[in-house]
Amino acid sequence: CYLTFDAEFKWTTDKTPYVPIMSGGLLAISRKWFFEIGGYDSSMKGWGGENLDQSLRIWTCGGEIVSAPESYVAHMWRDGTAKTKANYKVGAGDAIKN
Repeated sequence: CYLTFDAEFKWTTDKTPYVPIMSGGLLAISRKWFFEIGGYDSSMKGWGGENLDQSLRIWTCGGEIVSAPESYVAHMWRDGTAKTKANYKVGAGDAIKN
């Protein structure tokens, strides 16, 4: 799965492993490379947009984004229980800022 410039997630169908932007929930990066490209933007609030920011940082620092079609990813949705409760607060205008 990857994100296109028209902001839609799509499954890869060609043979090239390179993609322009990876979905944030599917992005894996080494700790060393993460900190080398500057980590997360400290001005971002909550979540949303970090995959775009990371993708641009990867490109501008000479990296590549490669899909791993044989991998599996699990995602835990928030269900209102203490186990899935968010550990951060998102303000009213934060999504617009990101």
